[in-house]
Amino acid sequence: MKFEIVKLENLSGVRATVYSVTLNDETHTLFERFIVENRLDYINELKDIGNQIRVIAHKTGIRDNF
Repeated sequence: MKFEIVKLENLSGVRATVYSVTLNDETHTLFERFIVENRLDYINELKDIGNQIRVIAHKTGIRDNF
């Protein structure tokens, strides 16, 4: 299995960098696939996940306990 680690520029910030993985030369990352697969049934939860990632990336950074 071939994979590539990809920086997610739109989610990364000064306090943390966010990465995802692409598999076998696919154009979308696993994170993007997760969003697409769940956006119809769990849109509010996906917004919460995105907001929390942005808070970590731009304000709090990575912590052992959150």
